Amino acid sequence: MFQTKAKRVDLDKIFKKPKSKFLPHEIEARKIAKGNPNLEFLVKLNFKLHSPIRQCTTPRRGSIGPKIYEYRDYSDYVMRAKEIQKVFGIVQAEELLFYPLNTNMGFSVGFQVTHALQHAPQIESQLTPLLTFVEKQLPLNYDFDRLSQVFLSERNKELLSYFKRPKIEKRDHYTY
Repeated sequence: MFQTKAKRVDLDKIFKKPKSKFLPHEIEARKIAKGNPNLEFLVKLNFKLHSPIRQCTTPRRGSIGPKIYEYRDYSDYVMRAKEIQKVFGIVQAEELLFYPLNTNMGFSVGFQVTHALQHAPQIESQLTPLLTFVEKQLPLNYDFDRLSQVFLSERNKELLSYFKRPKIEKRDHYTY
């Protein structure tokens, strides 16, 4: 049996500036939105609703140094009624998926607008989130029930079913 000395890890070297100012799914969203003013609006609004990229670490077994994750938090920006109404119009005009989801480890309800692309029936769909936000970022008089008029529309439910997204549940399903 042998023992090795643990190597000291300099955290300043680990926590460098993010490699990009965009996360991988954001890069994909920008490519999809390019040239379409409606989709570009959603991508720009998404950046208003999120913080700059942050980093966190988790230990890794059997390797030296922690694993670094890059992420964005939700910002304090609150959408205006005009913005959320435009989002509703874009979702319907562009036939985007719109659905609630669990965010912040179950402590708040979030919503996501996703671009879906089906190349062929045998090939898995390509789903790219364009806009994600939480309830606290909704304007006054907007809540889960008001948004449900859009995400429970017949066409949205058809699209969600076609792209094999989970069935939409009551609000309590998305929180603890």
